[in-house]
Amino acid sequence: MNGISNRAGSLEKDFRFDASLCGLFAFGVFPASDEKVVSAIEALREKLWCQTEIGGLARYELDRYHSVALPSPDIPGNPWIISTLWYWYAQYLIEKAKNSAELRESIAVLNWVCERALRSGVLAEQINPFTGEVVSVSPLMWSHAAFIIVVQRYLSKHRDVERCPTCGQPRLPL
Repeated sequence: MNGISNRAGSLEKDFRFDASLCGLFAFGVFPASDEKVVSAIEALREKLWCQTEIGGLARYELDRYHSVALPSPDIPGNPWIISTLWYWYAQYLIEKAKNSAELRESIAVLNWVCERALRSGVLAEQINPFTGEVVSVSPLMWSHAAFIIVVQRYLSKHRDVERCPTCGQPRLPL
């Protein structure tokens, strides 16, 4: 599903599910509402969501980078903040939202990230799928940048879907 891998000097097709498929809508190839994007995101969430109390999305199937457990169908790899936020799940929910109720679905993902930040507010690269503790690099500016981008997109989308019925001006977010 992802593309090409270079294994031991030879190119092979790589059929693992990979968060890079977010590029289908993130780079404007297709709108988030396109059936190809919807089915790809649903399949990615099914394959990459960590089935523990911690939750979150792995980068790709069988990701062993700093893995705290052998990858399995329930834990395809450690959850990454960037994969959960990045132009991927939170971003997808925001992009496809047509009203304020749909837009509010993305708040759960933003809250998930906030709950996994260190007390200082620092965001890490990965999260332990069992304990929620930081795994790997911390702070990771890429995680912080993704969080800021998603919040900005949320606010922009909020202005689009939440309008005063009387004057038509955007309503302030809750």
